[in-house]
Amino acid sequence: MRKRLVLRYYNKELLQILQSLTQGSKSVEDYHKVIEITMIITNIVEDKKATVTRFLNCLNREMNNEVEL
Repeated sequence: MRKRLVLRYYNKELLQILQSLTQGSKSVEDYHKVIEITMIITNIVEDKKATVTRFLNCLNREMNNEVEL
């Protein structure tokens, strides 16, 4: 029982972290790595368009304006 509860809590916490990620002071490459690692750990499989949208929405405004879909 403890294993299931701890894993659920841990997974839920990682999902919340993924939802609230922003680039902040990280380089684009570092930010991308954090997203990829978190998605692998939480075993999230989503449409590539959804992943790209998540990535672009959380980039710093200056970087977001430079990137084209």
